[in-house]
This record gives sequence, C-alpha cells and structure tokens, in this order.
Amino acid sequence: MAVVRYLGSVVCKAPSYKTALRHPSENIIINTFQPANVTFRISCDRKPINIKLNPPIRDLLDLAIAVYISDEHVKRASSDDRWSRNFYFIFPVDNPKSWKTNENLLKKMLHFLSGDYFSFDWEKSISYPPRQRHRARLPNKFDTVCLFSGGIDSLLGAYQLLRQRRKVILVGHQADSIAASTQWELAQLLKNRFPGQVVLAQCRVARSLTANPRYPLPEKVEHSHRPRSFLFLCLAFAMASHSRIDSVMIPENGLIALNIPLQLSRVGTLSTRTAHPAYLDLILQTVQKLTGYRGELKNPFLYQSKTDMLKRLDPEILELLKKTVSCAHPDVFRWAQARGKKHCGYCVPCIYRRLAIAETTLDQSRDYVVDPFVQFLDLSATKRADLYALTQFAKRVIKATKAERQTMILEHGAFPADIGKRIGLKSVTDYSEWADMIFRWADDFIKKATTWSPKNTKRLLGI
Repeated sequence: MAVVRYLGSVVCKAPSYKTALRHPSENIIINTFQPANVTFRISCDRKPINIKLNPPIRDLLDLAIAVYISDEHVKRASSDDRWSRNFYFIFPVDNPKSWKTNENLLKKMLHFLSGDYFSFDWEKSISYPPRQRHRARLPNKFDTVCLFSGGIDSLLGAYQLLRQRRKVILVGHQADSIAASTQWELAQLLKNRFPGQVVLAQCRVARSLTANPRYPLPEKVEHSHRPRSFLFLCLAFAMASHSRIDSVMIPENGLIALNIPLQLSRVGTLSTRTAHPAYLDLILQTVQKLTGYRGELKNPFLYQSKTDMLKRLDPEILELLKKTVSCAHPDVFRWAQARGKKHCGYCVPCIYRRLAIAETTLDQSRDYVVDPFVQFLDLSATKRADLYALTQFAKRVIKATKAERQTMILEHGAFPADIGKRIGLKSVTDYSEWADMIFRWADDFIKKATTWSPKNTKRLLGI
C-alpha cells in the first residue's frame, strides 16, 4: 500500500504514480482538489483566504497533510510491535533531487515524532492544479507567526509577544469545534486589547465530507495523532513564508515539551513529542534545508513549567485565562459544557492546569467535571490512572539527586544542553535549568496534592 499525493492524472508521468492511481482501493490517495477527499481550508478572521506559496513550501505543506491523514488510516495495533508502522509515499514534487538529498533528515524527524518508519519515491511534478481562489488575503506588515491552540501556554505566548509590540499572526488548527471556537473567542479579546496587532488564521485539515470524492479514503481507524505537530508547524511555516516573516513561535511549557515518561509504559513516542527540544531542532533543520527558510523557530517557555508561567501573572490577563481549554478530550463532556465545565479534571493536561491555576485567584474545583483529588475513590481505574502516574513521577523526581534529574531530562530524547540558542530564548551550558524546573514542579505538586486530598486519597497515592 502506498500513500499518494494526487495532483492530477497528467502532471506526473512516473510509472509508479500512474500505477497507484489505477488501483485506488489498494492505496491511500490524498486529494485536496475537487472533488476532494481531504478538506484543506484557511481562513483569516473567519474569511476564507488564499495564501501564495512557492513550490518547496507547497510541497512540504502537502506532505504534512498527507502524513496527518494517512496516520489515521493505519492502525498501530496491526504492526509487529503494536505501535511502529511502515509508510511508503509516492510523492510528486517540484525538485525531487532536493528531497532525495535531504530524505534521511526528514525520516529522522518523522520517526522521532511519531515512532513510525517512512520511505519515499520523489517523482517530478510538471505543474500544480490551482486551489480555490478567494479575494481575501492575509494582512501585511506582521512580524511574527505564533501557534495558537486555545490553551494556556499559547495564550501567554501570544500575550507576551503583543506586550512587546510585536504584530502577530496567530495560527490555529481547527481540530474540533471546541478548539476552533476557543481560539476565535480568545483572539477577539486579544484584538480588543491590542488593536491592529493581531489576526487569527485558522486552518482546517480533515477528511472531506464530499459525498462522492474522486478517491474515497479508507475507514479512519487510528486516533493517536502523533504526527500532528508536523502539520501544525508546517502550517505556521507556510504562513511565515507567504507573509515574509522570519519568526515562528511555538509556546509550550518546558515540562510538557520534555514530556518525561511518567511510567515505563509511556516511554518513547508512547508519550507525545509535540514540542520536544530535539524535535523542534530537527524540524527547523528540515524546513531550512528543503525550503530555504532562513528564519527562527522558538519556544519562549523552554525552561518553565506551566506552574512557573502562572506565578506573578499580569492581572489583566486573568479573565482571558479562564476561557482557555486544556482538556485532552473536551468533546467527551458536551453535557458538562452546557453547565459551564470545559475540563474533565482527571486527564494529565487538566491536572497540570489545575496545579498552575492555583497560582492565581482563579482556582475553583467546580470548574471541572470531577475533582480527582477529592473524588479519587469514586473514579474508575482508568480515570485514576493519570493522577496516580503524576504522583509517582513527582515522588521519583523529588527523591532523585540533581545528577539523576539531569539524566531524566534526556529520557524522552537526547539533545545538546545548548539547544536553547537555536530553539529557545537563551542558551545554557548544562541541563541544570531543566532539572531545577522539574524539581520545583514536583515539590509543588506533592504539597498541593497533600493539601487537596482527603486521608484515603493520600494513602492510595502514597503521599
């Protein structure tokens, strides 16, 4: 089975491409042109827009779309190790020689992110079919592209940039209606506070709802979505390229960026590497070599936990903070959202959020569907699992020596200590800043968990 980038029947003369198109039921053919099987849409402040992309950037973005969509159609459990899959792409591009030259770097980056293995046939594309034409365009004279999920970290990252008088294009992915509406609401509040400095570009990449696409896709069977960060960042680089911007920001707290495995069962890509320092360095190298992009990719919160970020927060951002969404599965609780609850309370992102929000005046356990600290005994084993894992991880961090904590920093992927000079706001010479950060977080976690939990919960958590 091959994953094929469809550009039309006559734009690529390679035999492998033509053969794959003749056997659509045996392959995954990614078609973003009408009648499409994949929707690709970009809007700016809810108006559909065109973005003009040079061939290398367009090739990269279409590859990211193809990786994102094909990931959903091959079940990880079907592989020998029940996780790592093998993907073969037939991909027409403008300059096959450049892609072949940089193929090993691309494979390394994708494997580090997803745990999957990739092989490619780069074929020559003669031309590109036009996408839908829209009159609206991205506005000019912006200087920064900032990924914008609608969560706490992306809000604080955008807010910092705007306070520095930067002109920011926020880039959000419309993964679901809750994320899309949250991004829109927060962006409007930022526009009111910083008029003329911010616009929101939202991107939609998903299976098309077209009744009769030219090439129907197989059934969606996989929901782990490990490669989605590749799509998010390629969307951001596409916006930057179109607008001639040389600064892309991915605001993610350092603890989640490192995403140290909480248990042995979560090692490697079983835990996400969405903003891991090694991954950010790899994708920046890949984009620069394949497209000629000469700008920067930075995580401004590389050495801070979410709890660190919310200490001594500017009071004027508190009302915006309440509107962010952090939950790993907010769409599961639509009945709770009608009652003003957007968070389950027991998933890892919700627990991180709760600990951080406690640094402000906003902490209210009633904002969550459940309070896992108080209701631990009433939860199923599945719903207890994340709080238990986080508690054991915090205890392990506290008991570790400083040298052992520095080793933990590299458990999810090795990277040089001075990587901050390339993907952070400053460079350091060793891993002490990260080690100190995870200790601060662990110590704070145990103190808050001890305060919030009744006796029986403390006994079961071992605190």
